[in-house]
Amino acid sequence: MLDTALLVSALTGATAILASWVGSKGSTRAAQIQAQTSRAAQEAESMRVSRRAAYVEVVHRAHVVGERFIDVLPAVSLSDPAARASALREVLQRHAQLHAEMMRAVHTAHIEGPDDVVQAADRLATASTQVYLAVHAMAEDAAVHSPHFDEGYFKFWEALSDFTSLARRSIHHTQSVQQQPPQDS
Repeated sequence: MLDTALLVSALTGATAILASWVGSKGSTRAAQIQAQTSRAAQEAESMRVSRRAAYVEVVHRAHVVGERFIDVLPAVSLSDPAARASALREVLQRHAQLHAEMMRAVHTAHIEGPDDVVQAADRLATASTQVYLAVHAMAEDAAVHSPHFDEGYFKFWEALSDFTSLARRSIHHTQSVQQQPPQDS
């Protein structure tokens, strides 16, 4: 009887120790998964905030560039060709400065990605350059109108709209992505 009681006690003790060890391993793994999930969520939020700041700067700088396109109107309304050409060259100088500021923001957006937003930022930069080249040609000819300017103007605003849409989608996608914890290997 004593042997049986001793055997039952030993088995009960061993079972308790094993159950404690299994529970401990489960708790440890659950804590690891929770920590990994939390870290992934923090990284996703950090990426979203960084991208948003970069995209907002591109949109801001592009708006400044686009709003200054209106400076072409008073320049082309001048009746004296020499004065018109001079006024258009001044517009070019301002545009070049504003374009350079926008390009710094575009390059930051390149770092942030993703690829579709980078391509949209490049289309925006190309459209701004197209307007610059059209105004340059107008200054060379002292022209009062250029279909290239009109085309570039509309492409610029279209490219800005596309960039804004893609940037918004990228930010919201980053926010809504559910990060999965790494699987055991």
